[in-house]
Amino acid sequence: MNSGDNHHPRNIGIVQSNPDQSAAAQRLSSALGLPVITQDAADAYELILVVDAGPLQLQDPSGKLGSFTIDFANSAAKYRRAQASLRSEILARAVLPRGQTGPIQVIDATAGWGRDAIVMAQLGCHVTLIEKSPIVSAMLDDAVERARQNPDLSVLANRLRTVPSDSERWITELSDAERPDVIYIDPMYPSVDKRSLPRKDMQYLRMLSAPNEHDASQLLQIARAKATKRTVVKRPLKAPILSGGIPSSQLKGRQIRFDIYVTPNS
Repeated sequence: MNSGDNHHPRNIGIVQSNPDQSAAAQRLSSALGLPVITQDAADAYELILVVDAGPLQLQDPSGKLGSFTIDFANSAAKYRRAQASLRSEILARAVLPRGQTGPIQVIDATAGWGRDAIVMAQLGCHVTLIEKSPIVSAMLDDAVERARQNPDLSVLANRLRTVPSDSERWITELSDAERPDVIYIDPMYPSVDKRSLPRKDMQYLRMLSAPNEHDASQLLQIARAKATKRTVVKRPLKAPILSGGIPSSQLKGRQIRFDIYVTPNS
């Protein structure tokens, strides 16, 4: 694991659940540049990563949020994959070019917790998950590796590759031979509703990755120059179009929509 830029927006420590996890905790510490701490010291940190025999756990020591893990084998993930296998999910229609035969190469430029990426893998896509946050990237890497060891998920997991990097820089540096068919962008949208909090997973993601609409628009321009077939942007249904061009088409669901930018002459 190579975390690239080890900048962390929060005060974060690593806790090992028992002495058997000491080596794994030290490897994670070296990769992320974070201290290994005792459970007794956790209250001095804003967030902790817990290393045990299961998936990496992200925890809020105050107890307000509880723990969070990435688990591609849970019931919610299984349901979405089942929907994708029927090619009925709106994501499938957004990402797969019409008449596409054979697997396609997709870059998920804002991977987050990887939920859309695993669905795209179910659709047969080979997906590169780029994630700038070192913590989120480490959790993704851990989840993908565990999925590779799961007989029910190994085929899907082998279609996933995690890259801890800044998407703008990484995509810009792609050679012509490395250009993907599709680049997928799901920018974090600034919350404007103060009356209710987002789900626990999104609260954690916001703590680790600040939303930036300007960066998303810039990433869109870079992506459109590199995707050979299309660039797809996921947005809240009523959110404005990112600056930098009018989509070729849109697909709308009940709460979200996909803005599709078809690459000319694709």
